[in-house]
Amino acid sequence: MIDEKPIGMIQSYWVRDYPEHAESVGMPEAIGVDLFIGEPEYIGKGYGQKLLSQFIEEIKVKYKNAVGIIADPSVNNPASIRMFEKVGFMKGDVVDDKDGKEQLMIMKLS
Repeated sequence: MIDEKPIGMIQSYWVRDYPEHAESVGMPEAIGVDLFIGEPEYIGKGYGQKLLSQFIEEIKVKYKNAVGIIADPSVNNPASIRMFEKVGFMKGDVVDDKDGKEQLMIMKLS
């Protein structure tokens, strides 16, 4: 939210809770994260990067036993892929999803 206006969404989940997804990404003990900025005037201005950076700190506290964090933006969304890289994610495999090909983005946790 910015000035009490919702501009997007972010969520986390245990990958193991979604067996098909866990199999396709190969990291069942990771935390999956989904996010988007839905208001056009806020896209491309760094809000996603700031939101994700803060959320990662919350994930580390909430999911103490997680081995990593994964995201899977569409291969057709290079801006999202770059944003994940700026926060510290590394590119993994390209995986197939019902909606098309996705670039697996991985942040390992120690």
